[in-house]
Amino acid sequence: MDFTQKVVLEPGKKVVLHVTMQKDPRAQFPTVTSQLKLQVTPERAAVFLDDGFVGTVREFSGVGRGMLVSPGKHRVKICYPARELRSRRT
Repeated sequence: MDFTQKVVLEPGKKVVLHVTMQKDPRAQFPTVTSQLKLQVTPERAAVFLDDGFVGTVREFSGVGRGMLVSPGKHRVKICYPARELRSRRT
């Protein structure tokens, strides 16, 4: 289930959204995984795996950090406003 809420942001104001997501009992996770580590500047850039948002570069770079994915071919896309878009098939 997706979370959708309309929010009005006013200059200088802070809005906090409290969301709790539950694990989908139908979800299946691979028993064998591979690890993908990223080294990208800026670290705030958004990371998409197979066209789905998975987090920011900061979450998947550095010691002890990486993205666990199923073995095989994947599409990795890195996006950041005002920067050139780069993507790569792995």
